[in-house]
Amino acid sequence: KYYLPSFQRQYVWDEEDLKELIVSIVKKQPIGAVILWKPSHGMAQVDPLSKPLIDHDKGTPTEVFYVLDGQQRLTSLLLLLNGWKIKRDGEEIAKEPISYNPSNGKFYKSSKRGIDLAELMRAFYLHDHRAMKALEEKTSKAVYAQMGAMITGILENYPVPICTMSTEKEDENTFRDMAEAFIKVNKYGIRI
Repeated sequence: KYYLPSFQRQYVWDEEDLKELIVSIVKKQPIGAVILWKPSHGMAQVDPLSKPLIDHDKGTPTEVFYVLDGQQRLTSLLLLLNGWKIKRDGEEIAKEPISYNPSNGKFYKSSKRGIDLAELMRAFYLHDHRAMKALEEKTSKAVYAQMGAMITGILENYPVPICTMSTEKEDENTFRDMAEAFIKVNKYGIRI
């Protein structure tokens, strides 16, 4: 399970940021690495004030990871995969849809100027037959194939680099060290 440590900020990206992330991925431009921290006792939460990246069943996780960097990007991708709404610690995070216009190959911050990307994900990633049928009915075979190739390219041909820092044991300084790592990455990092 993935958690946001208490020193993480909230999700602050707007639809423009979301759209630019998607454009970067489609164009195969780097979006930066995700940095995780894996405590030694993988199943216990080290930070009792942490929040889950996305709400999940309350079962015991097999491993726990804390997201030190990449929360805005991961949340954005989760929003895309979940129809622009997720729950985090019981609170809803929602964004307006990002759409793709196959006639000009552009992305828009509106569902009115193209086809909702979440609908494309349901069709081509989740293989939702209703979503596939709806797309087949409103697009030509060539456009349908082109959109499928684009989504497949995003999912299969765009590896997001993940750096995992592991600790062999935790003491009173470990959490402070992880917070310092977060500050360093965010202070000196370049916003995508």
